[in-house]
Amino acid sequence: MVAAVVPAADVFLGGPDNSLSGFAKRTGGHHRLSPQQSAILSLSKDQFRRSLPPCLAVDHMTTLICVPLMKILSSICFAAIIIFQLRNYLWFYMMGRFERSIWACNPILVLTVIGLSLLILLGTWVVSLFLRKNRLWTTVVFLCAIAFTGPLWMLLPPGSLVVYGLRNHIMELWTLDDLRRFTHEVEQEMPGIIVHENESDYVIKRRGDAYDKLREKYSFMKWGIGGKGNPNISERDDALNVMWGGALFGSLGFSISIWGKRIDPHPDPETKVLRMSDDIYFYYGE
Repeated sequence: MVAAVVPAADVFLGGPDNSLSGFAKRTGGHHRLSPQQSAILSLSKDQFRRSLPPCLAVDHMTTLICVPLMKILSSICFAAIIIFQLRNYLWFYMMGRFERSIWACNPILVLTVIGLSLLILLGTWVVSLFLRKNRLWTTVVFLCAIAFTGPLWMLLPPGSLVVYGLRNHIMELWTLDDLRRFTHEVEQEMPGIIVHENESDYVIKRRGDAYDKLREKYSFMKWGIGGKGNPNISERDDALNVMWGGALFGSLGFSISIWGKRIDPHPDPETKVLRMSDDIYFYYGE
């Protein structure tokens, strides 16, 4: 703003001839000045600058420092947003693939870095408008950062990649026929099964040899959030459901039809479904 005020004073005062007589020459002597206007016109450029309030008295050195600093800060913050956003997607995918805990992804750190970076970008944008320097640069960077965090997050939430990681891991170790066979064996050996997530060793031992054999044959029955424990296994709506998670970050798992018929997840716009066949699908967020 000061960069705008001082040049404006130069134009108003007429450059080198910044006296009252110089102004009178340009106005043809037809403009009558008030005492305040006469006092302002009698000031030289330096006097005019020193007469400004402290909040406007930004000198040339400050401008030289702020202008490159705005580009540096905005570039660093935009790079941090891109890096942590991409790491966020990668972390959630790896969480589903290797049964890692969500806290290994440290979402609080990601949100903190992205939030602070957006605040700094907002600050540099406001300063650029005030100084009338780098306005195009800071505006474009700020809008790109918002687009990279807001719309992208809504179109493809990072948490939805968990189900892709789980699907890829399961399908590398078993086929769809193996999963159907698992359902039939559970229905024969332990009909109406209800296994709660992360049961104690004491409860697991009491389930008997049939349950132990299933756990040895299908190792995903020993997977847990954080790499230990077990999933929730239950029957619902003629389907066997294997599920991890809960209210904290959503439910993750897969469902298999017991009788080989088509099954559909409960309609929920927040649920990400990967259908493998009519009788098998993976899901996240249901």
